[in-house]
Order: sequence, then C-alpha cells, then structure tokens
Amino acid sequence: GGDRLSLDAEFPATELTDDDREKLWGLAPGSGVEPSLSDLRNRLVPSVLPQFPSGNRLPGGELHMAVLRPEALAGTGEPPRLLRVWPEGAARLDGSSDRDRRQWASFLRHPRVELTVDRPIAAEALAEPGAWVRLFAAVRDDGIRSFRRVELEPGEIAESSPPEHDGAVTYRFRLAETLFDADDGQCRAVAVLLQVRSADAFVPPPVGADAPNLLLDADFAGTGLDKQTLFTIWQGGQPAHWIAELAPRTTDGATLCDGTPGGFVHTAFTVAAP
Repeated sequence: GGDRLSLDAEFPATELTDDDREKLWGLAPGSGVEPSLSDLRNRLVPSVLPQFPSGNRLPGGELHMAVLRPEALAGTGEPPRLLRVWPEGAARLDGSSDRDRRQWASFLRHPRVELTVDRPIAAEALAEPGAWVRLFAAVRDDGIRSFRRVELEPGEIAESSPPEHDGAVTYRFRLAETLFDADDGQCRAVAVLLQVRSADAFVPPPVGADAPNLLLDADFAGTGLDKQTLFTIWQGGQPAHWIAELAPRTTDGATLCDGTPGGFVHTAFTVAAP
C-alpha cells in the first residue's frame, strides 16, 4: 500500500530455535541434510499452533511453519488412546443430585483426576505428570481473572478400570495441594481446568509402555478458551483478558481421540467446597 510498511508476518508455528532457523536458511537448494540438523524433526511441530492471521501489529516479522509428509508422521501399530477423564468435563461436583453427591464425596475424600487409556503408558511419563498433564484452579473476581496451578502427584493405577474396555488402564493423579485457597476468595466452589498435552516436546512424553512407544492419542476441545490462552495458562502466565466462564463441554460419551498419535485435550469441571 501507500504506507510502504513491511508485511507484519510474525507467525511462530514451529519450536525451532533462532540458531536452527539460521542453519536452515543457509542451506543451498537441493543440498542434503547436514548431520547437525538431523534432530530438528522433533521441533518442527509445536504443541499448540498459533492462530491466523499472522502478526503482532508491528511491521516486519518472521513466519516459520512445517508441513510434514504423511509417511513422516506414520508409525507402525496403533497409539494408546485416551478413553475417559474424571471428573468428567462440565461436571458439577456439588451434591445437587445423588450421582453428583457420590462423586463429590469421592473427590473430597481423595482429591484427584483420572485418565483412562486403552493400554498402559510408559512409567517415565507417569512419574513426571507435570510434563504433559496439568490442573489449574480458576481465581474468580466477578469473573475469572487468573489461574493457580495445582500440582499433581505421580500417576498410579486405580483399583478398577471400565469393564467395557478390555485391557484399559485407569491412572489416578492425586492432587498434591488443595483446590480451595482462602486467598482466592473461593469459599463456595472452584472451577477447575484440566489440560493434557501429548507431544514429543514435553519431556518425558506420554508414550505407550510397549513398542512402538507411540504418543498418546488425545484430542478434545472441552472449553471455550482459545489455544493461545490455554498455552499461556499452561506456561504459568495469565489470560490477557477477563474471562466470564470456561464454557465446558461434557466428556460423557464423547470421543477423546482422533486415531493419530499426539494431541491436546482441555476440559473443565466445578467442585463445591466441603
């Protein structure tokens, strides 16, 4: 246009470092892959893709993204699949019904989240769940103004798994701290955000315990939050804007996987104070 400003192209859609991108930029057309670049594949696809349009409202910028050929993504065998989360998405554990009262009592007795998968997950991922599964308590003040991360203990096998899924395993992640913080002003109920991120970028990643050790297949958008806000919260930051509600979707009867390794699940539920 007439202003002759540079294109606002800022769009970081890989996890390549500045040094990685400088090396790639310097490759001649048709040249082979240098040994020093052989490990870049694990950093080509970010855990959360940014949203178009590109830009940060300033002239200039750098756009980098990757399109992988199907054979580069394919693996032999099937990945472990996420079948169920508990508490279920959009659940209100507050004793308003007999079913809710039982679940509420169970949660208060043993505060936890549970993930059911169709076959076992590697012990390394269960020992360090904070790398790929995180829980956040919403802090309210006429709406949600921030989130407080609630640490989870290492995963353990629950006493029972759904009988309808032969070979499935339910993992229990106990809360290492309370959901209810007096400083948050939450005297009645707390909204809870659960995020599960399955990608090689999160170490140790949630892969199957048995070969070919593919990433957990976990895909479900269970809140009204956009991906950038969710990633900001995941990293310990706070939303740029006041949030009215998490707008959770139920996971009851929902499919929580899409048939490919990796993915991202976010759900939310509410727990009343005892």
